[in-house]
Amino acid sequence: MPLSKAGVSCTGVGEQITQQAAAAKIVTRVEDGMSLHEAVSKTLMESNNFNYSFGLISLDANGQIEVGKTAALGEVYYAYHNGEGIETF
Repeated sequence: MPLSKAGVSCTGVGEQITQQAAAAKIVTRVEDGMSLHEAVSKTLMESNNFNYSFGLISLDANGQIEVGKTAALGEVYYAYHNGEGIETF
């Protein structure tokens, strides 16, 4: 089985996340050569057109981390383990 070049976790209104296929779009875009930052930005921009409400945290095979949220979602807190400790933002 081939390894993916990215992973995404979403939280928010599940029906909207599924309708937008947010995680799948980001992973596919990264696998097609788009940077993780560009893939997340484009997906969130498209989701904002529908006033969707969700946030996400993602990483690529190089360890790059991108987080984001749609404009309709309030404040979101993220955390990850960097190998030495937990980073929050």
